Amino acid sequence: MMTLPLLTIVGCTPNAEVIDAVPTIVPTLDTSPSPSPEPSVSPSPAVPSGPPSVSSLVITPEGMNGLVTGEPIPASMATWDPQGCRPGNENQADYFAEDDPVWQAFIPTYDTFTYQKDGYTHEAYPFEPHHDENGNLRWLRVRSDQIRSDRGIGIGSSEADVRSAYPDAEVFLKGAGDAYRTYNITGETGRLVIEIAGAGFEYGAAPTVWTMYLESPDEELHSIGGGDAGGFCALGV
Repeated sequence: MMTLPLLTIVGCTPNAEVIDAVPTIVPTLDTSPSPSPEPSVSPSPAVPSGPPSVSSLVITPEGMNGLVTGEPIPASMATWDPQGCRPGNENQADYFAEDDPVWQAFIPTYDTFTYQKDGYTHEAYPFEPHHDENGNLRWLRVRSDQIRSDRGIGIGSSEADVRSAYPDAEVFLKGAGDAYRTYNITGETGRLVIEIAGAGFEYGAAPTVWTMYLESPDEELHSIGGGDAGGFCALGV
């Protein structure tokens, strides 16, 4: 009889070493609110200081940059001075009391400029606002040739240019040989008056614009040329 070798079967025992399984990592979701992004700040546009430049002023029958006949005078364009006209009339200072209304004026918030006339150097503001008894604008005179109408007319423009720009203007004639002529353009709140001076008056041979002014449409047609209108602070004007 054949003898079979004895096989020993080794099985799992209670003391066998157990290898831990690799843990599964579950990501944690952060539910805290995200910080708000910083707001984008755009630089503020530059705000121009002071009144508009003289060259940007435009006069029409309805007014000039907020200056309207019968309305309050904007502080940005002129400031009230109860003694505004006294410094220019020292030789007449004794004519009226120091607090007399004749010295009162709205002084433009602009520098004066110089110009030549009749061989003399004169000084003036670009425009002159004249007020009524209530402090509202009564009339306004243009002095600077930089100020233009809404149709491009200004001091120094030819009479032909005025006729072309305002073919329907009402014409007023004054003086020998109609030496002074005004072209009147009436609107709802005011009247633009463009005054022409003849040869030799101020701008040479060709008739040209020597002044412009804004007034109430209730005024009778007239001309200040050759008259006693005087300057900004002429007494009684």
